[in-house]
Amino acid sequence: MIIKYNFKKLNMLRFINIMAHTLYKPCAPLWSALSPEVKNDRIDIQIIKQAPKKCVATCLAMLTHQNPDIFDSVDKDDPYSWSVALKPYNLKLVYCNTQPITLKHYRDELEELNDLFLIGLYTSDKVNQITAPLNKKGTNGSSHLVLLKGQTVYDPNEAIYHLEYFDEYHVKRIFRVVPLDYERGL
Repeated sequence: MIIKYNFKKLNMLRFINIMAHTLYKPCAPLWSALSPEVKNDRIDIQIIKQAPKKCVATCLAMLTHQNPDIFDSVDKDDPYSWSVALKPYNLKLVYCNTQPITLKHYRDELEELNDLFLIGLYTSDKVNQITAPLNKKGTNGSSHLVLLKGQTVYDPNEAIYHLEYFDEYHVKRIFRVVPLDYERGL
């Protein structure tokens, strides 16, 4: 018995499924439902005033209750080094599925997860700058790192915001802060 497929019809159905998924869910989930449960409600965040261009060191210090200077050697462009720097404090980072879309597309899931995240945001609102080829410095625009615990954003610029404040910022990357013995992680 030979089965014939109408590939044009199959491709159209696949296209409709993709479009429907895109309209109602613009990206893969941040956190896989297959991942074991994790909660970091025991970690208290304390705002520390950021020195210029040191948001990474300051966020790591806010997580660990240390002085940001001890994280000066951490490469601000290398998230793996951030995770390694957290190991002495029994923490590490897990990379979440992200795309360079605005944070509002992730807000519902972040609120539902209600946990501790390290979020990198582009500071430019110009999409063409964010998606442009890298400049001579090897960047495509400035970015900033903040901590999210529950629905509260802790900005190392000495400010605390509700998550909605950053809705229109484009996401560079999102990491979940997990215990060192968690099975996933950098």
